[in-house]
Amino acid sequence: MNIDASVAALYGSFGVTSRLDVGFVAPVVALRLNGSRVNTYRGRALTQATASATATGLADVVVRTKYSLFDEDGAGLAAAVDVRLPTGKREDLLGAGSTSVRFSGIGSLESGRLSGHANAGLSLGGLAREVSYSTAAAFAVSDRATMTTELLGRWIDSPGGIVPVSSDTPNLIGVKAIRLLPDSSTLNMITLVPGVKWNVSDTWVLAGSVSIPLTTAGLTSPFTPFIGLDYAFGR
Repeated sequence: MNIDASVAALYGSFGVTSRLDVGFVAPVVALRLNGSRVNTYRGRALTQATASATATGLADVVVRTKYSLFDEDGAGLAAAVDVRLPTGKREDLLGAGSTSVRFSGIGSLESGRLSGHANAGLSLGGLAREVSYSTAAAFAVSDRATMTTELLGRWIDSPGGIVPVSSDTPNLIGVKAIRLLPDSSTLNMITLVPGVKWNVSDTWVLAGSVSIPLTTAGLTSPFTPFIGLDYAFGR
């Protein structure tokens, strides 16, 4: 089975006070799925069934509130709450079908052209419980260009793999069928994300990165490119 997804996201944030800001992310997903079932009999591969489907629409919208707990001399500490709303259709694989909440802590440290960041979070609700963590480093190559590297980790309380299971076929004596079932492990994923940011002007920032999975659990691709364009409104 192959799944191909193209995502375009509209996001923004608003500073309510010098310590409190709220934001949102509204992703639109174009999903393409195709697959086949192949049986090998006496060294010959026989296609038993094929199927394909497409879906395009709004996925689950995320609303975030972040509060700065400490900010002094290049060091900062903040807490955030993300609420994922079930705006995407679950039957089209565009959403989880239920609301989830993520609580996270964020820390950062800057010194000259180099900065480091770390965060950890706990998600409740949705499809499964999740613990996420990440670290990142950024280096200002020039006044306009910055190189970044992130390491992202996720532990999800859901089956981490699929295993073939042989079982008797009803009404056919002596014939066994092989079915694919989830195993008893949990899902652990680690991803490396190198990237670059370029200040096109005082208000426009062009960002690009590539997600490279370091584990094989879950639905993974060799790499996932990302291109974003940020605009800052001033007042």
